[in-house]
Amino acid sequence: MTWVERQVRYTSLRQLGACLVLFAFAAFVALENGQFLGNYARGVVAMSQAQVRAVKSLPQLSRNWVALQADKVVSTGVYARGKYDHAIFSVAQLGDRLLLIKAAPERVLDGRALSGGLVAADMETIDRIGRLARRSGDAGAVFLPVMLDTEKYTSAAVAAVLIVIAVPLGLALLIGGRALPRLKAPSSHPDLRAVCGQSANALENLSARLEHDIATARSALKLRGHVRITDTHVLQRGWFRLRLMPLSDMLYAYSMTTTTLMYGVIPISRSHSLMLYFSNQKMRASAWKAQTAEVMEHLGRVAPWVLLGHARDLDKAYKKNRSKLIDLVEARRKLVAAGSP
Repeated sequence: MTWVERQVRYTSLRQLGACLVLFAFAAFVALENGQFLGNYARGVVAMSQAQVRAVKSLPQLSRNWVALQADKVVSTGVYARGKYDHAIFSVAQLGDRLLLIKAAPERVLDGRALSGGLVAADMETIDRIGRLARRSGDAGAVFLPVMLDTEKYTSAAVAAVLIVIAVPLGLALLIGGRALPRLKAPSSHPDLRAVCGQSANALENLSARLEHDIATARSALKLRGHVRITDTHVLQRGWFRLRLMPLSDMLYAYSMTTTTLMYGVIPISRSHSLMLYFSNQKMRASAWKAQTAEVMEHLGRVAPWVLLGHARDLDKAYKKNRSKLIDLVEARRKLVAAGSP
């Protein structure tokens, strides 16, 4: 196995490791919300006031998505204090006991048709309600140990849980579907496949040259983000990504300075990068200021067909008429190969 194939394999192994983490996260979320999703799938169950008053703790409930009726419902004016938790608390009277209700501020509660999830009562909120009402003694004495969260079993809440499960699973399948074949056959990587099609030993020769160039490359050609520029290729060896782009496919390149302004006026920082445009992709590589000039000089020496410097016409051509730009650069490359000045 060549050096560059080993790099593909290392990247694939790290990607598969990330897939395992994503699968584990999705499984954890699914297990944590198993009862919640199961209750939603089975639907709401009606409970009488007597049944609700008899609830001493959550474990005795096999299904906690319930519908019930109250004698009356009174808003307390107490709001949830969480940063992202916008809700208001109300109190429902069930005979001689009180049930705390948590609902969205815009929800209109009807005591004859209440529904939601029975969860552990928020004792801190109950204590606040008691102080506001100037009750004597322990205000929680008449409150039930559970409360009704009317937002727990909404479609949005269920969709949020399903998305948290589905997104990691989807990413794991997508990443794993690419990584596993490349782990078994590193030469199936699209960037290597293009090289293998050139000749029988093209990949071996390229790999040996890349390994030598990477080991001996000047520091100016070692950019951030694990990007290395050799005499023939741009190589990116990130933790989860490997890209190998031949300079023969590069169309144009330029350096870019980005200034961050405070209040839109005061410059507080500047960052430098190189924009590298190829026939089928582009790359933005972060670099130190001194590196940008050296890289541009290096490209002008080893790839003189590449158009250097920024021009709006080039950006426009790359977006709207790339084939013409490719033909132009290819003509320049042929002239260089023919030895024309």
